[in-house]
Formats: sequence, C-alpha cells, structure tokens
Amino acid sequence: MELLPLKDFVEQLNAIFPSSATVSGMKRRAEQGRLPARKSGRAWLVEVDSPEAQSFFNAAKAKAEAQGEVSKVAGLEANLQTAHEVNEQLNRRLEAMIDSNRSLRDRIAVLERQLEVAEAKLEVALQLSGVKRTPGRKKNTTEVDWAERFAQWSEGKERPTIKAFAEEVGVPRTTINAAINRSRRNG
Repeated sequence: MELLPLKDFVEQLNAIFPSSATVSGMKRRAEQGRLPARKSGRAWLVEVDSPEAQSFFNAAKAKAEAQGEVSKVAGLEANLQTAHEVNEQLNRRLEAMIDSNRSLRDRIAVLERQLEVAEAKLEVALQLSGVKRTPGRKKNTTEVDWAERFAQWSEGKERPTIKAFAEEVGVPRTTINAAINRSRRNG
C-alpha cells in the first residue's frame, strides 16, 4: 500500500487537470472517511492504491480528456469560422469580377456597334468619292478620274468650285486639284 502526503496527492490530481481538487476538500473527505488516509502527526497520508483515490485520478483524467475534446471542438469551430469568412470574401471578389466582366462585355458591345457604324460611314464616303476599297489592302490601288467626276458634279451649278466639290466628297482639295491638273497635262 502506497502512502502519499495529502498535498502531493492534490498536486498530482491538479497536474492531470487543473482545479481537480483542493487540499482542504480532500482533508474533509479524509476526516469523514470518504478518502482512505492516515494521520501522521499533523499531516495526512493518502492511500494512493485505494479505489477511492484511483477514482479521483480517473475523474481528473476524464476531465482532461473532455477538456481536450472541448479544445479540439473549439479549434475546429474557429477553423470553420475562418473558412466561412474567407469563403465570403472570395464570393464578394467573384461577384465583383463578374460585374466587372459584365460591364466590360457591355462596353465591348457598344464599341463594336460604333465600329460598325463607322465602317458603314466609311464605305459610303468611299463610294461617294469613287475610291474602290480593296479587301486586305489599306492603300488605294485605283486612280479616280477626278477631272471627269468634277465635270459631272459641276453640271447645272452656277459657280462650281473645286473647294466645294472636295468638301462634298470628303477628299482633300489639293488631291482633287492635282488630279485635275494631271489630266489636263496628259489629256
């Protein structure tokens, strides 16, 4: 039979799980006979091998294990909360990206419509000016007979000018003037 001073017995219990026992509480139990112990002078010696003493150790171990489970559960709950917050932040970022994408698509659609209108206007201007647009080439490969076009345009007009004609067809006056002068020299 192993005997242990009451103070050491309480310290071992509290080492397993803090606040498992107090010296005064265990002393009362020993005095009432609920904890097998002997008095040696002023000190109490607890019979550590007794079932009652072992039940205190088992209770302290059970509390420690339960506390460990509580801590584990609390840790898991904290991790879950953090994951939830991160998920919410990612959802907000995703929604912002979707909105940004939608507004960019709308902007692209507007620009495509504006481009279609500009291309149609260019086609009309090129048709009015007599310039033939060759697909895949940016340079004008056909020469327009500006002298003939000016002559057709000026019929029935009181005072036709190259400047007025150039403004109407949307071609620089100098280009038309040079073409007319070339055709007079060559013709």
